Amino acid sequence: MKRWGVFIGFLVLAALLAGGIFMAQRDPGFARRLPSAMIDKPMPAFDLPDLQDPARRVTAAQFQGRVWILNVWGSWCPECWREHGYLEALSRQPGGPLIVGLNWRD
Repeated sequence: MKRWGVFIGFLVLAALLAGGIFMAQRDPGFARRLPSAMIDKPMPAFDLPDLQDPARRVTAAQFQGRVWILNVWGSWCPECWREHGYLEALSRQPGGPLIVGLNWRD
């Protein structure tokens, strides 16, 4: 009897996964419409030392009027490893965004 419960649970999870994949394939913009709580919000004020030169300060004012990406990453994160090459290439493009990395839990 216990095996039937596990089997039915597996079927339910497989159906949910298949439904999500089916929705994503039918609507290519499906994943891009996820709302972000930070859109149209001002950047919080900060004043931090530069990691390369602690005598130099990094502030929010230095980012005003520029396109930039805050990339939160960790050396323990396999997806972060995969996206690293793409982000480097993106930052090297003429007019490309400034990319700021935040190392999480290392």
